[in-house]
Amino acid sequence: LKSAWSSLSDDVQEAERKYILIEERQLHLENKDETIQNAMKSKFDDLNNANEGLQATISNLKGDVETIDRNTTLIEKKQVESQKRGNSLERKIANLELTVNDVGLAKKELEKRKTLMSALQALCDG
Repeated sequence: LKSAWSSLSDDVQEAERKYILIEERQLHLENKDETIQNAMKSKFDDLNNANEGLQATISNLKGDVETIDRNTTLIEKKQVESQKRGNSLERKIANLELTVNDVGLAKKELEKRKTLMSALQALCDG
């Protein structure tokens, strides 16, 4: 009986030791889970901040495109006005070349901005 009691006592102590180990492991896993959740929240916050930055950039680019559109229209109007003036043929040609260059540069810039805006919008959407 003493031997059985001793064996049972040893079994109970072993079970208690295992229970304590299980509790410690569970606490460790809970801490690890909390750490992972905090890291995920931090990454999610970073992504939200980046998205807000991209949205602001897209908004700025839209404003830039509108400005370029207005400037292109003004340049084209100046071209027409310059042609209507009674300037000498050489002056008309020189002004026209400058205006065509300005329009070409403005249109190229507009296309670049539109392409960048589309790419940024695709990043935000996708």
